[in-house]
Amino acid sequence: MHTAAAGEPYNEDGLDSKDEDVACTALNHVPHDNGLFNALPPIQQPPPPAPDAVTREDLVEIRTELAAMRTAIDGTNTRVSEIGQHVGGIRQDVTQTRTTVNSSNRVLIRVANRLDGTFEARRKSQEDATQTCKDAEAKIKTTRGDTDWARRHELKAYRRENSRLRSNNKHLAREPQRYIKEKDYTERLRVFVQDSDKMEAMCEEEDTNNAELKAQLEKERKKNRAWEAAERRRVEEAERRKRKREAATGEYGYVELMQTSRLESKTTEARQACKAPVKARVAIRFAVREPAHKEDVKNGQILGA
Repeated sequence: MHTAAAGEPYNEDGLDSKDEDVACTALNHVPHDNGLFNALPPIQQPPPPAPDAVTREDLVEIRTELAAMRTAIDGTNTRVSEIGQHVGGIRQDVTQTRTTVNSSNRVLIRVANRLDGTFEARRKSQEDATQTCKDAEAKIKTTRGDTDWARRHELKAYRRENSRLRSNNKHLAREPQRYIKEKDYTERLRVFVQDSDKMEAMCEEEDTNNAELKAQLEKERKKNRAWEAAERRRVEEAERRKRKREAATGEYGYVELMQTSRLESKTTEARQACKAPVKARVAIRFAVREPAHKEDVKNGQILGA
């Protein structure tokens, strides 16, 4: 509780002039008030003001304001749609720009690959130049037994070669595409391509001729094999007729004639049994002691072909 200092005036409630506007509800909650304000009646709050009556003009004004607000909202929505369309156009432009950038990147990648090839060729040229220098140094070391003039001359040649290689290297580093655009290089490349095409055409023609010759050779070989088989059959038939004729005239022995007839009968049985079951073939094969002719075996006319 506030206590007035010496010389400050007190009012009749025991409060100074500074605390006169303090609400009683607040004073009732002041600690250590000793019940001084418990007997005071509570302050009556004024009732809230009655609402004003809404007239037709107010309703018309409110509707007008609502219509204006709707118009403004529609305009805002239209503006938002236009902004969305503009944003869509911007997105299409961004997509097209990305596509262009990707195509440019692909072109740059191809150019970079070509430059990598050029740099690789230049590096190889540098390695070749370095190897040439090393070879020249080794040659200088191996020719120390020569005269001073020869050594000086070789050293001068090495320096000239090194200077030429360095100048060429610098020139290639400055202008890597110059030699590609030269007419001499282009003409030599065109001649090389023409020569390559001619060589390919000649190789294809030679391959065609070789294939034709191989086919003709195979035909001739087949004819020769057929002719040799026919000749062997003719000789065998003549030999067989000669034996029969000698046996008929008595010039051939009885035992040899029986062996020949037995062999011919067995061979005939074997030829007839080509379509027999496997067991019958095996039995007939072991029954035939004499070997058959090679051409008959090849043609499948006897057993085991």
